[in-house]
Amino acid sequence: MQFIKRSQRSHPEVSFVLLDWSVRESFHLLHYLERQTVDRELFEIIVIEYYSRVSNAIQKYEDQVDTWLLLEMPEDSHYHKHLMYNAGIILGRGRIIAVGDSDAMVRETFVDSILKVFRKDSNIVLHLDQFRNNRRDLYPFSFPGFDEVLGEACTNNVNGKTRGICDTVDPLHARNYGACMCARRDDLIAIGGADEHIDYLGHICGPYDMTFRLINAGRREVWLEDEFTYHTWHPGQAGEGNYLGPHDGRHMSTTALRMLLSGRVLPLLENEAIRQLRLGAVANGALSLDKLVDANRVARWGKNHRPSAVHAECPEAHFVESFWGARIFQDKYCFTAEWIMKNTPCMGKLAAPLSSRSFSSISEARENILEHLPYSLKLRIHAFSVLVFIWRVAELSWRAIGRIGQMRSLHPMKISDRVGQGIKERLLHSSDAANLIVLLAMRRANGIRSAPKVVILGKGDTLIMRLLVWLHMLPAAKVVEAKDRNSARQVVASITEDDSAVLLSGNAYVRFHSDFADCPRDKVVIV
Repeated sequence: MQFIKRSQRSHPEVSFVLLDWSVRESFHLLHYLERQTVDRELFEIIVIEYYSRVSNAIQKYEDQVDTWLLLEMPEDSHYHKHLMYNAGIILGRGRIIAVGDSDAMVRETFVDSILKVFRKDSNIVLHLDQFRNNRRDLYPFSFPGFDEVLGEACTNNVNGKTRGICDTVDPLHARNYGACMCARRDDLIAIGGADEHIDYLGHICGPYDMTFRLINAGRREVWLEDEFTYHTWHPGQAGEGNYLGPHDGRHMSTTALRMLLSGRVLPLLENEAIRQLRLGAVANGALSLDKLVDANRVARWGKNHRPSAVHAECPEAHFVESFWGARIFQDKYCFTAEWIMKNTPCMGKLAAPLSSRSFSSISEARENILEHLPYSLKLRIHAFSVLVFIWRVAELSWRAIGRIGQMRSLHPMKISDRVGQGIKERLLHSSDAANLIVLLAMRRANGIRSAPKVVILGKGDTLIMRLLVWLHMLPAAKVVEAKDRNSARQVVASITEDDSAVLLSGNAYVRFHSDFADCPRDKVVIV
């Protein structure tokens, strides 16, 4: 570990943490930060290099860099962005930590906009979305004007706002959660910093791991709608050739998304230096960099190693999957399972506690769950799955035929890849439906006759579940579709004292988590 520079600024408001793993060809964000409308003393710039390279691209702007640290990690190890985030959190002297793209353009009001939001309300985690231009002639970066970046080949400009900010149907995937995230340093330390679990190795995830855990800790997710970052094309911008951890087919970490469902605040694997700060083992202003890097952990990040084959690193049990009315947990040695409605005694075969056994694999845990379900209930779930499969094949075929030109213009990937991703994402909803069906059956088995609200994602899923309720194959329920952000807000507004329960699809909650934030937790069961 080697410092090239150490910050001399005593009281900055914002600490910008910029990362490199010997790949950045340009650090032109530093050019734009030099031209901000606020006093330069109000922010500091911290550069964290994962390996040992002293970048020429940074030397060009060295006078703008306050702290420059080389972690000097082994060259044969995969990079871990979350370790670099933690180094930035420790080194930051600002009240606010901001992480984002080092090769982005920002306007002169960028820092001022961040400061104004936090001065108005500090109980937030703030994100700024990013305009992206795919013009190849702008590479190498040639300092184009902002209007030029917003013009030809800008893939997400909708009348001066990003498509993600305008998107009401799937903001989770339409917005760039890695473009720029800002949060109070004290809040980031309180949640244990960035999670260094091996699932986050390489390209997948980023600062939204901390965003989701900050939400679980009570912070509000806020997106600016009048300030953005701007990005031009360069090779490898989508993570080509990098190690990819588990994701949902659209490069959103499934491990991070599960944090929203579990309500977990602390990371699966906490950095020891951050833990010391969180527990007050060292003074808040003191540096604990000697505990930053765990050599044993880094040894498992080698490029010749298979990270996917590594067993769970965290010793305590953590949620890994919802499956047919139960939740599966994993610790360092085994898997366990318990019903989602574990505090509600169930009749018949549903009465046996799943948590009384442990399993060596997730497939064994699933088989055990299935053994506890009556055949008639399995038949209803399979009937639902068959009907949904027919609906989705027809829907995706229609879209593939009718929108070939549009799909090509929206994303520079093959049509078959886009359709394949759509199928993968939509089939994930079937597990949600199975959970909801089992929970409805559990309620009836306990003699609960009141009709709960069932909130599910997808028009086909909604119509088919309503059909099964109408045919009395499922207990009475008010089935509601969460089709967009407005419908999610309407669900929250419609919850009354008379509602016995709201069974909320996990996929719906994850996609519209900020809009479901005000749901009364005593009535809501997230599957």
